[in-house]
Amino acid sequence: MSDQKRIDDAWIEDAAQKWEQRKADEAARAAEDERRAEAERQRLANEERRLESELDALERERRRLDEEHARRVAERKRIESERAEIEALRKRVLEGEKAHDDLQAERRRLDEAAALRQQERLKLDDEAKRIEAERAALERAEQEEAAARAKLGQKRDEQVGRVTSLRERAAEAKRKAEEERARRDEERRHAVDEIERRNLERAAAESPAAAAAAAKTGTRRRARVHLAASVMLKAEGGRHIVLPVRDMSLSGLFLSAEAKDLPSLPPVGATMELMLFAGDDVGREVDIKAKVVRHAADGIAIDWSEDLAATYRIALLMETLPART
Repeated sequence: MSDQKRIDDAWIEDAAQKWEQRKADEAARAAEDERRAEAERQRLANEERRLESELDALERERRRLDEEHARRVAERKRIESERAEIEALRKRVLEGEKAHDDLQAERRRLDEAAALRQQERLKLDDEAKRIEAERAALERAEQEEAAARAKLGQKRDEQVGRVTSLRERAAEAKRKAEEERARRDEERRHAVDEIERRNLERAAAESPAAAAAAAKTGTRRRARVHLAASVMLKAEGGRHIVLPVRDMSLSGLFLSAEAKDLPSLPPVGATMELMLFAGDDVGREVDIKAKVVRHAADGIAIDWSEDLAATYRIALLMETLPART
């Protein structure tokens, strides 16, 4: 770290504690947000299952009413059949009485039969009244069934409407979230492109020849500039170390490292967490995850080019960093 202000172990320990605390707080907030989102998803799923269960119950009730209606129709047919039989029997009884009037000679013989017929007639009248009462009761039951069926249909329609409304609200919320994410990403791309333009100007000012060569060959996707920045990371064994940034772009940077630190650094292909900050001012920092893409004798190169959110945060920090002297 010969080209930067020397940072002692106490400062590193203090900065590392603040970094770890901030990461823990952010992880806790992210976990709480995820828990709330999962709770909301679970609530909507439970509500939908409850409504589906109610719809199933309503469907079973509808089938029961259909079966009850069929039974009552059959009962009504049976009552009508008995009524017809009673009417036929009554007709025969009346015909028998007429024959009795015509056959005076057989009156004595038929008196007893007439009394029996009268008793049977009374019984038939009682039976007819009973059948009429059953018929009235059946009609009332059918009216009640029709009312229950209408109420059941209305309730089912309401439940279907609520399920549909829940699904539409969930779809609308998802659409708005996707639109907001796309809008934020577009804003970040515009900001990154603008800062990249200024980085190209910085790079050209630092080394016009190198910038011209890079533009001609197209060997670099992002302009590299020399800014006063440092990185804190965890080395092997959980030890925190601070390394200076030799040069950086919007897609990656190169960290200078002493020979004693190189073996403890992550291997090529590893993904690591690090804190990029301005010089020795941890108040201006960005936490990112980056991939080690190269080891060299004097340091390592890391890349985050696939992470637009990290690129955007680093771009904002780069705007505030002075050129490294």
